[in-house]
Parts: sequence; C-alpha cells; structure tokens
Amino acid sequence: MLQKGAEELEKKIAAFTTIIWQLKTAAITLWVALIGWAFTIKIDLLIADCSRMRYGEGMQ
Repeated sequence: MLQKGAEELEKKIAAFTTIIWQLKTAAITLWVALIGWAFTIKIDLLIADCSRMRYGEGMQ
C-alpha cells in the first residue's frame, strides 16, 4: 500500500515537472520573440528616419 502511494506520488511529480518544463520553454520562446520584435522595430524606425533625412524632411 505504501509502495503504491509512493509510485502515485512519483507519477504526479513527473507530470508536474513536465508542465514546468513546458512553461519554461514557452516563456523562453516568448522572450526571444519579444526581443526580436524590439530589434525589428528599432531597425524599421532607423530606416524610416534615414529615408526622411535623405529627402530633407528630418532636418530643421
């Protein structure tokens, strides 16, 4: 009886560990996507600023 309870507990801990790993993976994926998005926006803004300056719109 005690052995069966220990085995059930092991299964629940293994399932919990799997869920934790999935959450960790999702968090890392989201973080990388946000960092990439931030760099993309900065590059787009830089390109837009340079093109405005090229045509004299940005200079005052």
